[in-house]
Amino acid sequence: MTTAFVIATSIYAWSYASSSVSDVVAIREDIIVAEVSKGNLVRDVRAPGTLQPTKLRWIASSSSGRIDEVLIQPGAIVEKDTVIMVLSNPTLARDVDSANYALQVAEAELSALEKRLTGTYLSQQAVVAEVDSSFQNATFRMEANEALAVKQIVSVLDLKETQLLQKQFDTLLQIERKRLEHLADLHVAEIASQQAQINQARSQFKLQQSLLDDLNVKAGLKGILQAVPVEQGQQIAEGVILARVAREDSLKAELRVQESQVSDVRIGQEVIVSAGGQRVTGHIQRIDPAVQNGVVLVDVEFSGDRLDAERPDLRVDGVIVTERLTNVLLLKRPVNSQEHSVGSLYQMDSSSAFATLTDVRFGTASLDKIELLEGLREGDQVIVSDARQFSLQPKVSVQ
Repeated sequence: MTTAFVIATSIYAWSYASSSVSDVVAIREDIIVAEVSKGNLVRDVRAPGTLQPTKLRWIASSSSGRIDEVLIQPGAIVEKDTVIMVLSNPTLARDVDSANYALQVAEAELSALEKRLTGTYLSQQAVVAEVDSSFQNATFRMEANEALAVKQIVSVLDLKETQLLQKQFDTLLQIERKRLEHLADLHVAEIASQQAQINQARSQFKLQQSLLDDLNVKAGLKGILQAVPVEQGQQIAEGVILARVAREDSLKAELRVQESQVSDVRIGQEVIVSAGGQRVTGHIQRIDPAVQNGVVLVDVEFSGDRLDAERPDLRVDGVIVTERLTNVLLLKRPVNSQEHSVGSLYQMDSSSAFATLTDVRFGTASLDKIELLEGLREGDQVIVSDARQFSLQPKVSVQ
């Protein structure tokens, strides 16, 4: 009887265990099953953005005035010499005339100074020549008296007088020659001073002429006119922004990366930029250190090919490749899975009739895939849809 009871108890326990397993049922149509495979994993950060010019020119007013006419509207293609608008300022025309007159006066004064200095220099040269002649004459008389004094034909007094006179003319000649040299240096300094005044007057004239020319506001850059924040008839002050011009052939992608994702972003990482069905590659050139409204601006420089329809402010989508893994175990990313963590997945048996709870260790993850480090092998199939309904039962049946 005891043996029969043990057998009966075993049969009951087996029946209860079987029934407990079959009580937890996974409907095949309600679950998603994925297979473990080997492959490459690309980890990325996705961010929207716009194309922005790397070469931009802000055109500011160089003087006050009134906007007479706006010739070109934003969106137009402009050349370097294209006139965008015309300003008026009657005072500038008078200032140009005054500056030109001042320059002419300074140049005339230089011409008069040069003539006057030339006359003074020639007069001093004549003085030097006259003193030199007197010195030569005194020298001849002194030498003659010295010869006659030896023969006692002239007195010693006459000899001393001629010697003294020769010495006086010699000293006077040296003085007049130094005056001539000093006068030449003085003339150079006076001409340089007058030339400096001319240069100043010329610079002032060029400045006033430039201000007058700037009333015809030119693009100064070949590209596209992006903005004209002023209106015809408006009175403006010096330094007011009149227009903005951007180069069309020098654009970068400015991506807005969420602050929570920017920790994996590095300068030099590859970026895939897409717009209008076209994709081109680039690399991160700059990461803004500031956070604005939970977003960090990241500048992308294009590597080679460019978007066909690129233009300033064009909206683009960017995919920043932060990591590449090759020949690793991969699985379609299960619901609620976290990278670099330990979790549990239901692994299908060979008949696909049951799924057993299996511990796994995850590695790096992308948006739709995750790396498997432990717990599963290539070819294993697991449930990747939400399995919380199974309440972590060790085994479920699949029907």
